[in-house]
Amino acid sequence: MNSIKFNHLPHEICRITSPFGYRINPIIGAKSSFHQGIDIGAIKAGVEGDKLFAVANGVVVYTAFMASKEYGYGYFVIIQHKGFCTLYAHMKGLIVKVNQEIKAGQIVGYMGSTGASTAAHLHFEVQPIEYKSYAQYITPENGIRKYAIDPYPFIEDFRKRKKEGLDVANEIVRYKNISEMPVWYQTEIKELVNKGVIKGNDNGELNMTEDMVRTIIIANRMDKSK
Repeated sequence: MNSIKFNHLPHEICRITSPFGYRINPIIGAKSSFHQGIDIGAIKAGVEGDKLFAVANGVVVYTAFMASKEYGYGYFVIIQHKGFCTLYAHMKGLIVKVNQEIKAGQIVGYMGSTGASTAAHLHFEVQPIEYKSYAQYITPENGIRKYAIDPYPFIEDFRKRKKEGLDVANEIVRYKNISEMPVWYQTEIKELVNKGVIKGNDNGELNMTEDMVRTIIIANRMDKSK
C-alpha cells in the first residue's frame, strides 16, 4: 500500500458524506452494513453532473451497469493503476471503454445517482491489487470485500503534498486555463496573482502560459530554500 499515490483528486472538493467501514445502510436500513469505499457528495448537494477524475495514470479494466436499487453500483468503472485499482460508481453514464488508457486528472465520468443511490454522489473504492477479473475484485472475506481499503488517507496525502508545494509544475501544466483547474487549486493560483508572482496576460485573462509556469516553479523553490 506504500506504493499507492494519487496524482489528482477523484472530485474537485471531495466532501465525504459517508466514510469507509461499518454503517447503517441508507437504502435497506441494515445496521451492520460494511461500506467498501467512501461516498463523496456533489459540489451543490443533490445536483448531478460534477466531473470525476482519474487519480493516477491507468487503464480501464471493467465497465458495467448494475441496476439494483438495493446493492447496485449503477453505471460504474474500474481503473487499474500501478499497484492498485479504483472504482467509480453511481455515475450518470459511461464515457470510457475497457482497455482505454487514462491519464491522471482525465475525466472518467460525471456524478450521478444510478443504482442504489438516494442522491447524486460518487461511491469511490480503492483496492491494492493487480486486476484479473471482477470475480477476484469482489472476493469476500468474513463478509467484507477481501482487498478493500479506505481511500480517504490517499486523498489526504495528496492534499498534504499539494499544500507543501510538491508537484506544483505537474499540476499546473495539466490545465490550459485556470478555470479548468479544480476549485481548491484556483484559490492558490489567485493568491499568487495577488502577491504579484503571476501578472496574467495583457488581455486580463489568467491563462497558464509557459512563462507563468516557470515563475511558479521558481517561487516554490525559493519558498523551500528559506
